[in-house]
Amino acid sequence: MTRARWTVLVGRLAGQDIQQIFRRSRENFGLDQAQRYRQLIRDSITALHEGPAALGSRPMPEISPGARILHIGRKGRRGRHLLLYRDAGMNRIMIGRVLHDAMDIMRHVPDEGDWT
Repeated sequence: MTRARWTVLVGRLAGQDIQQIFRRSRENFGLDQAQRYRQLIRDSITALHEGPAALGSRPMPEISPGARILHIGRKGRRGRHLLLYRDAGMNRIMIGRVLHDAMDIMRHVPDEGDWT
């Protein structure tokens, strides 16, 4: 029996976060590094297609029921950002934010209507 793959949705704020991360990476480290980092973020998002309990993820029930974080470092490469996401039901995962690991996560949790 095969497991159903999850659909991963990137919310509006998370999409803005990714654009800002790419822009700042390009300005500070150059286009090649920015593209590699953007791919690292994409790879982490792709890992969520296996389900919300992706390897290396952590539950964050203090944020909201079903909320989790996943550090974008994958395959021995460490990034400085976290995906903040939750199980949106019906085999869907909603990414609410992509935050730098030095940020206070609780200050940047999307309001209930801003997860989408």
